[in-house]
Amino acid sequence: MEHGTQPTPSDTGSGALNGPDPHTIRKTDTKSSPSGLLFAMQKRRKMNMTHHKLVIAEKPSVAQSIAAVLGAKQRRDGYLSGNGYLVSWCYGHLAELAGADVYDEKYAKWRYDDLPILPASWRFTLKADKAKQFELLRDLMRREDVSEVVNACDAGREGELIFRTVYYMAGCTKTMKRLWISSMEDEAIRKGFAELRPGREYSFVKKVNQNG
Repeated sequence: MEHGTQPTPSDTGSGALNGPDPHTIRKTDTKSSPSGLLFAMQKRRKMNMTHHKLVIAEKPSVAQSIAAVLGAKQRRDGYLSGNGYLVSWCYGHLAELAGADVYDEKYAKWRYDDLPILPASWRFTLKADKAKQFELLRDLMRREDVSEVVNACDAGREGELIFRTVYYMAGCTKTMKRLWISSMEDEAIRKGFAELRPGREYSFVKKVNQNG
């Protein structure tokens, strides 16, 4: 008998009650509703899935120090994994502000009279030599088993900009947490992860970057 299922008369030997056997109902529903079966299978798979926290550092050396403390010891292509964590990194800025011609082809050779060129919203382009790492981070963010993303880039304006540029360019909407530490000592890392803050609390840093 499945856990949580109320015993039927045939289970207890106490005779029959009115109404169909719940096991029969389950089998009938499965046959008549393929979409219901698919949903149930997907739900069961997600329940059994091991969830990971994705940690993104500013550079590989920092990621390796963090991974060692978190117990993420398995080396993968572009990240480390283990103990419920995926730890990866940027190589500094993976993207840069787009050139003027991205907004309008006529600015490929702009003139003094065209100034100032002030787009309604700023665009970014990937640096050619760093596109592969961005694609990796984007794929990690999109993994079903990743439940939240931890910004472990350097504590400050530039670190915030590096992380958020990647996060938003990847179209990520998963829960964002912030690791804000000034020391890479093991104890400081442990304390920082024990005191992770919601990413929204550091939105002011993002606004300073945009306005500064």
